[in-house]
Amino acid sequence: MGLGYSSLYGFSNFNLSVSPALGYRVTDRLSIGPGISYAYNYYGQNNGNGTSNSVSTSSFGVKVFAQLMVIDHFFLHAEYESTKAEFLVVDQYNNYVGTVSRQVQTPLAGIGYRSQISSRAAADIVVLYNFQDNYNSIYPNPVIRFNFLFNIGR
Repeated sequence: MGLGYSSLYGFSNFNLSVSPALGYRVTDRLSIGPGISYAYNYYGQNNGNGTSNSVSTSSFGVKVFAQLMVIDHFFLHAEYESTKAEFLVVDQYNNYVGTVSRQVQTPLAGIGYRSQISSRAAADIVVLYNFQDNYNSIYPNPVIRFNFLFNIGR
């Protein structure tokens, strides 16, 4: 889950995201699996003359990932996500013009650290590099994630 607030182009931005994934442990060191992602953004802009604009966007995606435990609690992580994302369109004065929807492909790779909470639960911190960091990008570099894992198998 993600939750955030920021300011961009004179817009205040509230965002909420969820990205569950289901992994299969191929070996003791290698896990692979699919996942989905959803992001909701609410943008508000005060025009300075007592009026304001607001707009919300939603993005949906699917992904596949692989994780390889390297040594002790450290692992390599790679994933590929395809997202139908909505972007704001602003004019040269940063006034809201509309939204545009694009299909965005995002290859990510990096390293992580896993801390065992119990025999069936763990927490990760992962630092990833977005190899598609351009105007279409939905993740700025570096991508930092905090994950919680729950072992539902043996």
